[in-house]
Amino acid sequence: RLRLPQGWVHGIGAARPCPMRRAEGRSRGLSAPGGYSRRKAPNSRPGKRSVRRWAACAQAARAKAGRASAASGGGRPAHRPRAPKPARQAKRPAVSDPRTGHARPAVMLKFFHQRPIMKSAFKRIAVLIGIFAMICGILPMPFGVFNTGVLTLILFGLALCALAVLWDAFPAVESAPRIHRSLSFGAARPAPVRAARWWRWLRLAVSFVLAAAVLTGAVLSVLMIRYAWFMPPRAGESYTVVVLGSQSVNGKPSQILRLRLDAAYTYLAAHSDTPVVVTGGVDRGETISEAVAMRDYLIARGLPADRIYMEDQSRNTLENLRFAGELITHEDLPRQLLIVTDGFHQLRGAIYAQAAGLKPCAAVSSTTPWGLLPSYWVRECMALLRALVLQGNSLP
Repeated sequence: RLRLPQGWVHGIGAARPCPMRRAEGRSRGLSAPGGYSRRKAPNSRPGKRSVRRWAACAQAARAKAGRASAASGGGRPAHRPRAPKPARQAKRPAVSDPRTGHARPAVMLKFFHQRPIMKSAFKRIAVLIGIFAMICGILPMPFGVFNTGVLTLILFGLALCALAVLWDAFPAVESAPRIHRSLSFGAARPAPVRAARWWRWLRLAVSFVLAAAVLTGAVLSVLMIRYAWFMPPRAGESYTVVVLGSQSVNGKPSQILRLRLDAAYTYLAAHSDTPVVVTGGVDRGETISEAVAMRDYLIARGLPADRIYMEDQSRNTLENLRFAGELITHEDLPRQLLIVTDGFHQLRGAIYAQAAGLKPCAAVSSTTPWGLLPSYWVRECMALLRALVLQGNSLP
């Protein structure tokens, strides 16, 4: 039975250690030569498994030494000095985070320096969107159009620009700069500053209101697009064409109303047996009703007068469809409606037609001038919310 020196089991001995254990010790980063720990083993005898393992290591070491001696022509091979360990990199210094004041590693500070750049990019986009919204709100004003859609677009643009510019304007630390220059890229950028508590809550509330408005408008816009351009009239069906009024100026239809009448005339000219109902009462400052002005315009275009029915008592879209339903019932006209109006107006017309007991089945949308479309679209979203939420109507 092989007897091992004391150093082979209980510590560092004079004999050459096992190369397998040397590599293992180097990988573990132990400081003792040969990879062994200087900790003393307990006074108990090692087990048989440990003795066999150490015996195998010693035998492998002797075999390797014999091969090296034979290759060099005899004698003990020269000892190869171990390469010095590379110096362990010092731990990165902890720096103070300018936002919270807590110590953070320098690698994390790089992220916090890059974040204002992303924030600045989003702020630039928000400012551009706000300016675009204000331009869309101002465009209809030279044409004499000022409604809730115009006012909403202007206020939305102002709120979005103010929120982006003043996002870091009120810091919690009095010594910090009052306005954070976050709209410009560059190396000389001030450190981000934590905003005051009241301003954090206020800007969060404003952001939530703006985001909710955008999300609601997006959902309503999808429904409006569906009813405006994805409900064409079917061949072989009998319809009653209802043209919704808009505005008359000096006894003549306005530009938007003329476009609606042109779209209705195009369909009526191709369907000679289809009746048409023109709707609209007397506007403020006018002497004749919208219905009369619409009838005269269609007759001037060449439509027979006996196909035109007038509803001249209504003042809004709800009364347009309600009074038109009474007229259709009295004249025994087809109850399937083909509504002719602007694309943004089709969904609300279908909602009010269903509330009046009619059956909105198809839609023919007229062309809306691009300069007026954003303000009228926003105005229609607000009118849809009133029709669905306040008035309790349902989607057709």
